[in-house]
Amino acid sequence: MSLSLLEALKGDSSIMAAGLRPPRAELGVPVEGVSDEFAAGASPVDVCVRTLRACMEFGARHFYISNLHVGSAFCMLAAIMEQAGVTARPAPQQS
Repeated sequence: MSLSLLEALKGDSSIMAAGLRPPRAELGVPVEGVSDEFAAGASPVDVCVRTLRACMEFGARHFYISNLHVGSAFCMLAAIMEQAGVTARPAPQQS
């Protein structure tokens, strides 16, 4: 089983850590570093927020966060955005 870094948001850290074993798919997840973060008590949201902040420091402004459970996606994204200090802009009105 292989998980991308952000797939961790839908599961607990013990399941996530087991899922980080190679093959490392599209993102090249730094398994040891992420595993260490979870072992130190970081939540999936904490890891995602740290990752987003690091990307923003390099100029990234658009993100794709996938594999959130449909029942908790809104709350999970809201928590990530709040902790990352990101505000949502309203979608453009369609004519």
